[in-house]
Amino acid sequence: RSPFKDFPLVLCGHSLGAGVASILALMLRSKFPSLKCFAYEVPGCIFDEDLCKKTEEFIVSFVRNDDLVPRLSHHNFETVREKFCDVLARIKVPKIKLFFDLRVPCEDVHLAHRNAKVLKPEKDIRRDTQFYQRVEKLKLERFEKNLAGVNKFQLFIPGKIIHLVDT
Repeated sequence: RSPFKDFPLVLCGHSLGAGVASILALMLRSKFPSLKCFAYEVPGCIFDEDLCKKTEEFIVSFVRNDDLVPRLSHHNFETVREKFCDVLARIKVPKIKLFFDLRVPCEDVHLAHRNAKVLKPEKDIRRDTQFYQRVEKLKLERFEKNLAGVNKFQLFIPGKIIHLVDT
């Protein structure tokens, strides 16, 4: 029994500090039943789904627009890496040209046209190249590690989530 159980305790953090505050809130909750935690832009890889639901009564997470940090998770990195490798194999112009083209903003209505200029259709990818075979080997290695349980658990943002959108 804690002599401080009636004391209100509020934890607050931003980004990595929000992740630390969330973990600390979970650790201290039994000693401080009135504890509240406010996590701003918390990384999206803190607790599993069941634990996130249990923290809804004392953790509030704030996500602003399309900020990257709350979307950081091992699962998302795996997905981005796989998609990146797929797109990399489809590039039909010199990579440096594509790099400079991508630095220029493109409206959504013109995106399909720009992509058609720089990317081959998936059916036209040469699968007999050394590059393609190395990419496929990497993807297979990652897939096997995921099956073996290395990335078995998917992690999420803790508590209630409030998504703030600019208007």
